[in-house]
Amino acid sequence: MKNNTLLKFTPKELIDLDSFLRNQTSDMTLVKAHGFITAIVSFPELFMPSEWIPVLVGDIKFLHDHTPVNIMLEKLVTIYRQIVRNFGTNSNFEFILSAEQPGLTIDKAPYASIQEWCNGYCLALIWNEHEWLNIKEDFITKACTTFFMLTEIINFTNERKKLEEWNKDKQLLIKNLPDLILALYNY
Repeated sequence: MKNNTLLKFTPKELIDLDSFLRNQTSDMTLVKAHGFITAIVSFPELFMPSEWIPVLVGDIKFLHDHTPVNIMLEKLVTIYRQIVRNFGTNSNFEFILSAEQPGLTIDKAPYASIQEWCNGYCLALIWNEHEWLNIKEDFITKACTTFFMLTEIINFTNERKKLEEWNKDKQLLIKNLPDLILALYNY
């Protein structure tokens, strides 16, 4: 039986964390944060939470419900640890593609959620571009381009034929995304 590390959070905890992130100055979502943290874990260089958490939250705003900020920040660190643990197993990579549905798999997720997750991954690539984006190796360049393509930051065309080709390619990229993430981590 698969050891699902993400379900150590209750759906309420994930929704609360998503709400916390959305209410900070960075206006981050939990899905985007999970993509960002996954990229941080994959970088060859180790980053401390004190370096990457400010990117996720921006200037911390205290919540009206008096939720202790330190608890929310610790949950982000716990997600980091869960991703590290997930990479260390032989199981499939576990995404957070919805705060409301923590077990949502990539093959069942709406494309908007996958885009949001990839957007977070790209944010980390840009934040620390010397780790991946400046590596002049074909595999790394193609891998990083995949994330940008799935966010559709890179716009292809409005031509119908090319759009149809992109939709086919997009499905293949999404299907292979877990393997790509693992390959970058192992790199």
